[in-house]
Amino acid sequence: MDNYIKVSEVNVPCLSPFPTELTSGTKEMVVKENTKFKNILTFVDKLFEDTNCRMVVFKGVGEATAKCISCVEVFKRNYKDGVLYQWNKILFTRRTDSWLPTVESLSKILVHVDVPTIFILISKDPFPDDCIDESYQNSSVETTGFTSGNGTIPNGLELRQQKPKLSRTSGPNKWNRPPKKTIRHKNSSLYLKINHDRSQSLLLYQ
Repeated sequence: MDNYIKVSEVNVPCLSPFPTELTSGTKEMVVKENTKFKNILTFVDKLFEDTNCRMVVFKGVGEATAKCISCVEVFKRNYKDGVLYQWNKILFTRRTDSWLPTVESLSKILVHVDVPTIFILISKDPFPDDCIDESYQNSSVETTGFTSGNGTIPNGLELRQQKPKLSRTSGPNKWNRPPKKTIRHKNSSLYLKINHDRSQSLLLYQ
């Protein structure tokens, strides 16, 4: 913003949207843009080694929402000790930015920004029936990707082998480009014809 400088940023706290009676005492992992997957996933792995720890909340704000989702997907893929249950919530929080002018004739500006915030609750136990909504899912059901008849995802080689071949009709294809030799031959014939016509014209002129 020309002639202005940002001096402060005030974020309205965003509380967990999940029922308090369900998530009371649950550890909340805040994923930021510069968060390293290895650090946060190692911590959560150790957290889940405790049988008394039944769930964890992942939180991402603003541009870190995509990274939060990726972090959860990696954690679910690496978890081998049973089924995990997932519940997602997306909210918008208000952030107020203060801008001061660098020119005396201008006034101070307050900019209100709606920032997306995602909460992902991961649990070892199924959620109560009254808490289930459209975002509910569990790791025992494949929800992404394409499956073949046997329920597995085919690799690239299998897809290439299964690709149907184009049927060829009998006879030459009129849309094929003629061979280069034929083209040169036609050009040579045309060149000879032009020279012959030119010679005849010269003889008539003489």
